[in-house]
Amino acid sequence: MGRPPKAKTELAQRLVEIRGDRTRDEFALQYGVSPRAYANYERGDNEPGFAFLQEIVAAEHIRPAWLFSGEGSPRGEVPDNLILTDSTQTTVIDPDLLKQIARIVSRVHAEAEIRLPADAQATELANAYNLLMAKAEDPVDPLELKSLLPWLETHLTKTLKQALKEPGAGKREA
Repeated sequence: MGRPPKAKTELAQRLVEIRGDRTRDEFALQYGVSPRAYANYERGDNEPGFAFLQEIVAAEHIRPAWLFSGEGSPRGEVPDNLILTDSTQTTVIDPDLLKQIARIVSRVHAEAEIRLPADAQATELANAYNLLMAKAEDPVDPLELKSLLPWLETHLTKTLKQALKEPGAGKREA
């Protein structure tokens, strides 16, 4: 089976680029996902989980900002604080920052007239938080994180608008 002519999402396009000349099957199995699931990621039919993306970032030396946003160069050293290698490691989340991100997620969806159930809100909040952490050069610097909030809102707005335009994207107006 050949590669699709064009992936549906930018993240899917970047996954194809990361895989390079390897087959989908060998790449999928290397990272512990089924070939079918990985094919869905590359087509843009499903979004991969954060743990899967984190593993690719670490093993392939991919810059998280490039993976999530396409900005900057794809490869380079990945700061240790973006790679969770110990599942017992505790990350402290700033409650004020999380509230600000929650407000952004709520506002972006409200402006698109989309009402999310509580579990979907939690997922969107977690994804937005992780995206912000990946974008930050120093994810423990509160001033840098606060300065990236307008970027996050713009990025989420653009991504949601794009998803609304694509049939079967899973987003629909309320």
